[in-house]
Amino acid sequence: MRILLIEEDAELRKKIMDKLTNAGFFCDPVDNLKDGEYYFDIRHYGLVLLDWSLAESKEFIHTARYSQPKALIIALSGRDDTKSEIEALQGGADDYLRKPFDMDVLLARIEARLRRSDIR
Repeated sequence: MRILLIEEDAELRKKIMDKLTNAGFFCDPVDNLKDGEYYFDIRHYGLVLLDWSLAESKEFIHTARYSQPKALIIALSGRDDTKSEIEALQGGADDYLRKPFDMDVLLARIEARLRRSDIR
């Protein structure tokens, strides 16, 4: 399965990409929403890991839901407030993970979401 990783932080992006690749996923890493939108328009993704702190993340989710409605979206955020988490989930994210997080927890959440979906 192919995962789109939209994460601004280069170090975190590399760690996530390495973890996903080692787990057998194909990962397209980008550092901004413009590139993320480009890849999302030309490829089919089962999952998007989205840096929720990027401007226009809400709009990305809204657009993604129309073009690839079955794609799962997990928002990643350094914000430590409940309001942001609720906003992401009500805005269409399937899950929300606060930074910093353990890579094994991220992988477990991805696998759990995939078990409950028809995405392969």
